[in-house]
Amino acid sequence: MSIVFAQLRQLRYGYSLYVTGNCNELGCWNPEKAIQLNYNEIDLWKCEVEIKSENAVEYKYFVAKTNNPQWDIRWDEGQNKVLDRTKSTDQSKIMTFNIRYDCQEDANQKRDWSHRKNLVQKLIKQINPEIFGLQEVLAHQQADLLQSFSTNYNSIGRGRQYNFWDDEACPIFYDMIKYNLIKAEIFWLSDTPKNAGSKTYGNGFPRICTYVSLLNKMSQDIYHVYNAHFDHEHKQSQVKSAEQIIKHIQQYCSAQDKIIVMGDLNSLPLSDSVKILQSPIGQNLKLENTIGALEIVLATYHAWYGMKLGMHIDYIFLGNLKKKSIMIINDQIEKQYASDHFPKVVVFE
Repeated sequence: MSIVFAQLRQLRYGYSLYVTGNCNELGCWNPEKAIQLNYNEIDLWKCEVEIKSENAVEYKYFVAKTNNPQWDIRWDEGQNKVLDRTKSTDQSKIMTFNIRYDCQEDANQKRDWSHRKNLVQKLIKQINPEIFGLQEVLAHQQADLLQSFSTNYNSIGRGRQYNFWDDEACPIFYDMIKYNLIKAEIFWLSDTPKNAGSKTYGNGFPRICTYVSLLNKMSQDIYHVYNAHFDHEHKQSQVKSAEQIIKHIQQYCSAQDKIIVMGDLNSLPLSDSVKILQSPIGQNLKLENTIGALEIVLATYHAWYGMKLGMHIDYIFLGNLKKKSIMIINDQIEKQYASDHFPKVVVFE
């Protein structure tokens, strides 16, 4: 099977990212025979390896001197990652979920991350999506999630401030067995999208969108996936953010490509920003808002109260994909909510 190993990493000059594992193609855990990933674009490291083994493959990344992998090795923390063809994600299921950033004010109610991380992980595993986007993810939350979803998933993301993993991120997770990564980037929702930490739309915090282009190995279709978190206060920022994503789609997506736009847009269903995302992009392309008349009153944000009706601010839009079903998972797990948002799940065909 063809596997694309890809990571967003900010490394010191003179250092590179390597991958090794328990099969011949990955060097059998010998750093000198490890695969050096190629530096493709801003902070994206990537390589494609044809793995012949039918058994589960364990692998791990490490950082070392460029072209000299046995010197100054720094292994990734945590357990080995695994590729296992027998453990498949649910076909054509995608999810968006604001997991709520870890903050001290939640600790008094036992809602901080230490009390919720197992609930979030359990909930996502029950849903078992092949692609999912998260919002409000801090560095230590991402580290926990990477450990929990170490089998078959890869993740692309970074923090929204200038420093790489400072403040919240909007990572995208996808099934490496089913998809190969083609391109990835984080762009800031501002007039200067390549400037890390930039904010020019009136919002108090930087806002970002994570973008990946994926090859579906079975169908050979190209999937363009966007995961964004819009500002919660300024409507102008929400509108300009929606316009910016549409322009990105016009620039990078062809009329026949599959498109998924998801995230916490902090916008109600009849807002201008949602209308922009539903407007025609070209002659033959228009995104479908996957909520219908019946779902428009269902809450995706509940502020810990568990309200089933109310603010619908989390979305999944589809382009050249047909919605089969939609679910808002508003149940408690172990008598507690995993976040102040409910995850939204769409099955497409």
